[in-house]
Amino acid sequence: MKDDHIAQTHRVRIFVVPDAALEKEPLPLGRNNLTDRHLKLAEAHARKTAPDLEDDVKAIVVIGDKAATFLRRKLVPHDIAVRHAAIRVFTESDIIEWESDQPFTIVSTEKAVNAIWSEDGTPNNPFYSGPPFESTGDTANRYRARSSKAKQAANGQQYKVSIRLNDDRLVDPDYVCGDPPPP
Repeated sequence: MKDDHIAQTHRVRIFVVPDAALEKEPLPLGRNNLTDRHLKLAEAHARKTAPDLEDDVKAIVVIGDKAATFLRRKLVPHDIAVRHAAIRVFTESDIIEWESDQPFTIVSTEKAVNAIWSEDGTPNNPFYSGPPFESTGDTANRYRARSSKAKQAANGQQYKVSIRLNDDRLVDPDYVCGDPPPP
């Protein structure tokens, strides 16, 4: 590990846009893609109910079962913003803490397909233990789940995490591991 790195807990907020906020548009579920109209409606809802999200590139905005991210104060599909939105986890020290206002489970993590960052020989699961990582609630109606530390062997690899929400939707944004992580 880089000598001057201080271990961090990377906090990732999961914000679920209610289906009603999409104004009867067909939901982007399964093979139904996220449209510009979905993004526009979700962005308007997030700005009204959680305005701090537009300054948090690590936040995951869930629309149907698709992940989106604010990039330069505009909501875009997570895969478009991955160079900016991927959490950069130092191996052997950092952990990820996901947070939502509803229960969720981190059900799996695996190497991302068509990854921007990829190294031969990296493990399929970068963590020493888990997933699954179950969320637990607190008195403020916030639910959190924490990862274990990532293995050094995961350096330079982009991973996709699968998050199951309490209504059974599955969302899968990315993160990258390294020592230090790739820029």
